[in-house]
Amino acid sequence: MKRVYINELLFSLRNIDLSAIEDKADQYAVIDNVIALSEEAEALEKAQREAVTKFKPANFDSLQGEEKEKAHTLLNSKLNDFLTPRLEEEVKIKLKKLSAKSVESIFNQKKDLTTAQKASIVRFLK
Repeated sequence: MKRVYINELLFSLRNIDLSAIEDKADQYAVIDNVIALSEEAEALEKAQREAVTKFKPANFDSLQGEEKEKAHTLLNSKLNDFLTPRLEEEVKIKLKKLSAKSVESIFNQKKDLTTAQKASIVRFLK
């Protein structure tokens, strides 16, 4: 799974009514998947914060005008170079599969899911 799918899946699985999913094993699988995805999303956020701290020049806040714009552009470039491969890399999260009936229950509860989010659910959870 690519990291870019993590937030889509997390959004799709959060705030669903587990009682609408009949199979207890699938209910537990949803909870386990939310935990695993949350931990991975948290790790990525931490990496982003660390990268900003490391790449940001010490005098960044005191810069003004054109100097600040140049420093900001350079910072964004470094962050992009650092984060892009990490966002695109495969993540070895072992998500638990759900039955087709449980996936349908999630779709019925989350009417606002985009086509991409639905595809992610089917791809990684079914």
